[in-house]
Amino acid sequence: MKSISVFAAALLFAASFSAFAQDGVAAFDDQYTTSWDSVLTVASPGLLANDRAGAGDTLRAFLVAQPQVGRLTLAEDGSFTFEPVANAQGPVTFLYGIENQHGDTSYANGTITVTPGNKPPLAITDYYTVRVPDRLIVPAPGLLGNDIDLDGDTLSVELVDGPDLGTFQLNEDGGFWFEPSPADSGETQIRYRAVDARGGSAEGVAYFTVVSPSAPLAEPDHYEVFVGHRLVMDVLANDQDADGNVLHIVSMSPVSPGYGFVSGGQVIEYICYQEARVTFSYTVSDGVHQSTTTVTIDVTDGDLPPVAVDDLVTVHLGSSVRFNPMANDYDPNEGTVLRMQWAGSPTMGTLVADGEDWIYTPNADAVPGVETLSYGIWDGFNAAYATVTIEIHGPNQAPEVGDDYLEVSVGRIVNSFPVVANDSDPDGDDLTISRYSTNGASYLSLFPSPDRKGFSCQVWRPGTYTVTYWVTDGHLESQGQFVIFAPGPTENIARDDAYTVVQGQSITLNTFANDVYFEHSRFTPPEHTSNVPGALVYTNGDFQYLAYSPFVGDTSFTYTLPGGSTATVTITVLPAE
Repeated sequence: MKSISVFAAALLFAASFSAFAQDGVAAFDDQYTTSWDSVLTVASPGLLANDRAGAGDTLRAFLVAQPQVGRLTLAEDGSFTFEPVANAQGPVTFLYGIENQHGDTSYANGTITVTPGNKPPLAITDYYTVRVPDRLIVPAPGLLGNDIDLDGDTLSVELVDGPDLGTFQLNEDGGFWFEPSPADSGETQIRYRAVDARGGSAEGVAYFTVVSPSAPLAEPDHYEVFVGHRLVMDVLANDQDADGNVLHIVSMSPVSPGYGFVSGGQVIEYICYQEARVTFSYTVSDGVHQSTTTVTIDVTDGDLPPVAVDDLVTVHLGSSVRFNPMANDYDPNEGTVLRMQWAGSPTMGTLVADGEDWIYTPNADAVPGVETLSYGIWDGFNAAYATVTIEIHGPNQAPEVGDDYLEVSVGRIVNSFPVVANDSDPDGDDLTISRYSTNGASYLSLFPSPDRKGFSCQVWRPGTYTVTYWVTDGHLESQGQFVIFAPGPTENIARDDAYTVVQGQSITLNTFANDVYFEHSRFTPPEHTSNVPGALVYTNGDFQYLAYSPFVGDTSFTYTLPGGSTATVTITVLPAE
């Protein structure tokens, strides 16, 4: 017989006792709703509100079977509380009975629909640095910028305590400002509470490092000047010293093209007679401490020349290489279109244009070596030149891949098992994993490591798993196998059980304790027979037998695990004393 659900089993049980219910005593099903983060409390008469009693009868309620998930506490007056399990959603059922003062009974089902609850936000730690006497201003979302609400609710923030340094002002949207006092230094912190729209909250911490530096701070500078014009640069104008000391320029690096020097320790003078972009460094001192930064000068008569950068490409005999020599070239003048011209023709191969790219193919009679090609770029006024060095290697050979084997226990996480470590490339090329296939192994979690030279994996069921993977040198691929073996039984195994129960009582059968059952579910039973006197229900991952019929003696049922393994459960019902 096919397996039946907990709800259906409970209905059958309730129905089986309807014949024994005396006239005037009848229990009827009940429905309730709650969320998984709220305890459901139902006051008296609770479950008894819709049940029927005879004239003058007094009813009491009693619990027969707990719900599959959560915990229910039932009082005799019908009131009850139900404590859900976090993140468990959907309907859960329980079985209860009613009894009058004459001992007449009836049974019914209660169903509680558990809905998603509010998930509290996650408050992530923040770190900030501020220099005395600066004020640190952080606009919204500020402290909430890295905090998370799993329900997507809008978050607000409130201050819990702190800091013990300076002055702190926090806005509800997470924005804030913090200003240390002049004598402050070191670390301080504040604790805050992130609150979602439904009242869920989490506390977070923000750390502040207060720095009172004695060293000066030299800031970078940028200038423009025409060819042949003298430039006097007040580079100290944007430099700072927290102590208010007078700063002096103590040195500068060589500059070329052009001529530059420090004048009076306060300014730098420079002149150049050609268009160029030059960069040099200078160092300032407050008399004790020093700080160094850079100066960039664009020398132009209205148009700066383009910049051409050398290139290096490699190719194997018998193959081609695609490259764009202008990909790393640029023009300092915005919007300028550059044009390119080769300064000669290759002698060891051919060049063919393909859009902005060029395709170089070594000649059939070429031998390994180096070919150097020069080219120029032109912006309409100025030119620049660079070279492309082409390294020609012998015919590319495919990687040589060795198979790999790993024995691992079920559930253990293996990080970055180096399958490429025993692979090699005859040309000395760097090897990486290009693709892989697990052949639909549903009990194997596997993904390549960040450097694509190994796999991280975890096995959830004993057995042998074969991963086919390909290693590439950037041009050619070779196939290998990665065999993962997890020792242990590979199929479900059901084993017989025997239990004893007294008539009128119930027993939870520890049916699967001696089985191998990979698909074990708390909610869905395996296929089983249920033609036993009394009632058989499936709750919290196992069967519960209710010996409430007049039957005394041996009874049994069978269950079959996925894969076909079947076991018999024998139950001996003893007479009540």
